[in-house]
Amino acid sequence: MSEKPITGEKRVFMTGNEVVAWAAVAAQAEIMYGYPITPQNEVMHYWTRLAPKFNKIFLQTEDELSAGFTTIGGVMAGRKTF
Repeated sequence: MSEKPITGEKRVFMTGNEVVAWAAVAAQAEIMYGYPITPQNEVMHYWTRLAPKFNKIFLQTEDELSAGFTTIGGVMAGRKTF
């Protein structure tokens, strides 16, 4: 049986957390502030792998409240953060 080339629409399978990271890249987010806590730690995992490829930044904070406040600070400073 010969293989057929893929033509037209291409599809990939991703987890919801991976989709969030790719959506942030597509939205041109510049930096992610985060703390490894369930359920958000998988988003951090994917973002830290994507960030260097797209010249993005990740900063791990000391707790989830700090992640929220630094995100607000980034937005107030005019950066695209999440």
